[in-house]
Amino acid sequence: MTDRDLIAADLLRELIAAGILAETPPGDALTADLVDRGLIDSLGLIGIQGVIAERWSVEIPAEVIVAECRSIAALARHIADRRSRSTAHAGG
Repeated sequence: MTDRDLIAADLLRELIAAGILAETPPGDALTADLVDRGLIDSLGLIGIQGVIAERWSVEIPAEVIVAECRSIAALARHIADRRSRSTAHAGG
């Protein structure tokens, strides 16, 4: 499993535990478009931001979530990329 896979699985669990997602999205849970399928609303976006900031210390603006990170997989990719850039920057 890659870091992105682990983050995606953790994120899905965290969002369900926090009540942001009522259940695992139907179909491919990791690639389901959370906005188009009506699985999150504006309060859900705020909740996602909070979970990500608390769990991974990564801040993602709502605009980025709506424009680029509409699925669990896309959010996990963004988190992993930001964390790897932070680690590379801190080490260099």
